[in-house]
Amino acid sequence: MDADVAPGSLPVTPVPSCPPVAPVPTRCPPWQAQGSCGELALAQRAAESEECRLRDALAKTSDLASGLAREKAELCRRLERLERERERGRLRTRELLRELAQLRARLERGRRAGILERQGLERARSAALEGSRGVRAELRALRQEHLRLRQHLAQVGMGGGDWERWGVREMWLVIPVR
Repeated sequence: MDADVAPGSLPVTPVPSCPPVAPVPTRCPPWQAQGSCGELALAQRAAESEECRLRDALAKTSDLASGLAREKAELCRRLERLERERERGRLRTRELLRELAQLRARLERGRRAGILERQGLERARSAALEGSRGVRAELRALRQEHLRLRQHLAQVGMGGGDWERWGVREMWLVIPVR
């Protein structure tokens, strides 16, 4: 490329995506002054180079903008999905809290029912103990009465165990029911 550059002209630095700019000849038409033609060529090359850089920058900006638009769309979809999940989570939390309240109420009712049942069983047990005390006392009284009757029979003359002489084969004590 250096071989194509005429003496006195500046080399053109190509921009990667822009075609190289052709060198401007340093000879100017005879009606133009030599100094103004070189300055003009230099300014034209600089302008073309700047235009090329601006086109590249515009293309990169366009690519970045489309990439950002894609990412924004993806983020919006993710945000919508997360909001739906959060709403489902809120609904599930409300449902679980309602279920927890029901379970607590059922537990409390069961606890009260258990307390009432236990109290009923304790009353029944106490009544059974009182009843057994009464039966034991009555049994003691009957044993004492039995002993007294045996002693009385022994005194009356049936002593010595000769019951068969009197026609008694078995002795049964009959206690009237009160």
